[in-house]
Amino acid sequence: MNFDWLLPLAPWEDPAVLKQTLHSLRQQTIQARALVVSVDGRLPPELQLILEDSGLRLEIHEAEHWQGTGPVLARGLLACQSDMVLRIDADDTSLPERSRWQIEQLMQDPSLAVLGGQLEEISGSEEKIAKKSLRSVPFSPAAIRKRSQWQN
Repeated sequence: MNFDWLLPLAPWEDPAVLKQTLHSLRQQTIQARALVVSVDGRLPPELQLILEDSGLRLEIHEAEHWQGTGPVLARGLLACQSDMVLRIDADDTSLPERSRWQIEQLMQDPSLAVLGGQLEEISGSEEKIAKKSLRSVPFSPAAIRKRSQWQN
């Protein structure tokens, strides 16, 4: 199972939240070849230190200036070296089985090009988390096509 994690990263991300995200990646039951970090501009020293202290194999790609999410993801995807890429946002706290579940699904069905899932939006600190909402996404191809007209 060879895969990369792709993390688009804005220089203004909350360091404490990024630290939680990286911790959840270290807890994954299967590990990626690398965490490819595509920075939207230059990486501030505080975020650089958090990334370096993560214990994850990193590939950091910075830009000269702010570009926006689309170009940052495109540049990061080109830097990935594996056949499968799992996108991670800087504020994702992943369940330990997330990577395994996603990779297994991609391997079982080679016709899949994109795979997503449900997410629970939360607020608060790690010590005291208040659940906000469950963001449900459609499952069937017809429902996905219908919703994708106004949301992706």
